[in-house]
Amino acid sequence: MVNERQMKTGSFAAEEDTLRRRLLSLEAELMRLKPQAEASLLFEAGIPDAAPLSGLLLHLQEIIDEVESLRRSEERLRLFLDNFQGTAYQSEVNSFRPLLLHGAMEEISGWPIEDFLSGRVAWSDLIHPEDLPGVIEKGQANLGEPGSYNDAEYRLLHRDGSVRWVRDISRVVVLPDGRAVMQGTAYDITERKRAERLLAESEARWQFAIEGVGYGVWDWNIEADETYYSPKWKELLGFAVNEIGRSPDEWSERIHPEDIVRVRAAVDEHLAGGTPVYVSEYRVRCKDGSYKWILGRGKVVSRAEDGRALRMIGTHTDITERRQAEERRLEMERRLLQKQKLESLGQLAGGVAHDFNNLLTVILGNIELAQFDLPEGASVRALLDAAADAGARAAALTRQMLAYSGKGRFVIGEIDLSRFIEEHASLIGASVTKSAALSFKLDPDLPRIEGDRGQLEQVIFNLVANASEAIGDQAGVITISTGLAVCDDACLNLSRVEEKPRAGEFVYIDISDTGCGMPEEIRQQMFDPFFSTKFTGRGLGLPAVLGILRGHRGAIMVGSEPGAGTTIRVLFPVGAAQPLPAGESPKPEVGDLPKPMPLRRRPKLLLVDDEELVRDLGRTMIEHLGYDVVTASDGREAVSIFERRADEFDGVVLDLSMPNMNGFAAFNEIRRRRPNTRVILSSGYTEQEATQQFIGRGLSAFLQKPYDLQSLKNMLSDVLQSC
Repeated sequence: MVNERQMKTGSFAAEEDTLRRRLLSLEAELMRLKPQAEASLLFEAGIPDAAPLSGLLLHLQEIIDEVESLRRSEERLRLFLDNFQGTAYQSEVNSFRPLLLHGAMEEISGWPIEDFLSGRVAWSDLIHPEDLPGVIEKGQANLGEPGSYNDAEYRLLHRDGSVRWVRDISRVVVLPDGRAVMQGTAYDITERKRAERLLAESEARWQFAIEGVGYGVWDWNIEADETYYSPKWKELLGFAVNEIGRSPDEWSERIHPEDIVRVRAAVDEHLAGGTPVYVSEYRVRCKDGSYKWILGRGKVVSRAEDGRALRMIGTHTDITERRQAEERRLEMERRLLQKQKLESLGQLAGGVAHDFNNLLTVILGNIELAQFDLPEGASVRALLDAAADAGARAAALTRQMLAYSGKGRFVIGEIDLSRFIEEHASLIGASVTKSAALSFKLDPDLPRIEGDRGQLEQVIFNLVANASEAIGDQAGVITISTGLAVCDDACLNLSRVEEKPRAGEFVYIDISDTGCGMPEEIRQQMFDPFFSTKFTGRGLGLPAVLGILRGHRGAIMVGSEPGAGTTIRVLFPVGAAQPLPAGESPKPEVGDLPKPMPLRRRPKLLLVDDEELVRDLGRTMIEHLGYDVVTASDGREAVSIFERRADEFDGVVLDLSMPNMNGFAAFNEIRRRRPNTRVILSSGYTEQEATQQFIGRGLSAFLQKPYDLQSLKNMLSDVLQSC
């Protein structure tokens, strides 16, 4: 819009013309009245004939005063025009030939005013050829609307060959004599245009640099409630340039619902001056409906006198890959920490189970020996039976501890899971509360899986027991279902077992209950060792399930909500026997070396164990079975005895974990001295864990602690044969 000063400047030429015409008219009037004025002066001097002309003097004085006022106005106007940096003009409407020119015409064009007034130079000839059509078009349009202003900016060719920018403000006016003329002002804006160009180039370089590194630029005019979004900003979200308007809602309505409150709070705090800059990371919805993580940064660059924010500019950066990489890193760190925790706990559980098995060997073995010496019907037999039963339950607990460590797979075979559950249906039913009804939905056509039957029993019974406790005394239903499922990586990532199996076909067991359900915090801890919502001392059941599935390359998922029951799905891979977990090996084959000839005397064994109680019990049990026995407290003593008396021994019962020299080193020394010596390895660890170093070395057999007299007898009989 043309301001008031521009309007006044544009009319200076008209005012000058009006003043000039008025002065000429008054001068003519003065000449006409001059004789009458002289007569009036004679009258004033006392001449009687001049009396009728006395009023002319007053009229003449008024004219003279007006002339002086007009001359002063003309002088002020000329002074202003002389100091005006542009030029004022009046020209013919149709031909645009200049009628009046005043001001810095020569400074603007390089040509004197006289050259324009004489017609030697035409203003239109100096307008840049590329701009001339537009100037003519706007001028012609302005002719149809007298009194309206035409504001044009165009390039002018200076006499010295340079190019100047000119701003031309004009309008058509009608003079008092009825003529229509074009009046206006033109002034040099070359420096302003240069500054604008430099500013535009600077902004272009800045925006190119910003967007070149992937930043989208936004500029928020807070008072007008409009926002400029750069093409890169729109591109980040998958939009074309014309698909995003200038409303701030184009940004705010695309922020993820979970992030919007936090982002608005950060913006409001910065607008209020609470933070030096605005910084926030949040998700924004793209055109295709997906979300990207955005780093938003901005700063208020203009404020009103009362502190109100007027303008804020900033950038958006796509940090989706960085956030995903960070999430993957955190997930890897979490898994690593979890793995380290499980490994530590597994080592602890395995070590405790090993030591506990040594103690159970002594307890159960002595109970069994005591029972041999009791007559039938002795009252103390019942007490020993109860102690033996408790020892057996303790041995089952050690198996759970080994299962938790993931090293508890013993006997691997093919299993039809549906038939396996049918075989145990009565035992499963007996393990649930009376208020719970048991329902089976078993697929009869499942492929077989590879697994350990004893450990699968632990999985099923532990999960059913957990479901039964969730129902409690209220009426409810426990449903056991089996089926076949194809699982991809996304599905298997939901497994609570840290080591995820490969995608493929899986046989599943679903155990669902209508019990109380679990909140998120309970679901996250339910597989932690010794965590329980029941009472102190519980908590090995579900961790053992996790360990068993780890050993079977399986997976487990949990779905539960408070008041909505729980469903636990267990997955076992379909196909050939799965690779054993790290640290496990197949059973060593018995009799890799030629068997010795049958002995014709009472067999003699070398028993090696660092636990005195186990060593003493072993001596007693072996002697009870009719064998001679020599004991050693560690591997070094055993090798020393064997070196001196190798020909006396028909076999060696060798513990694995011992001080000074362990079982593996002792085995190598014994076999080096007599390669065909029968060696039975005994340990509280599982067979796979204990025998991994002995593969291909001719180990005769493995005796798992705790062992009873019958298992020892069978083992010695098989190994020593006819001795």
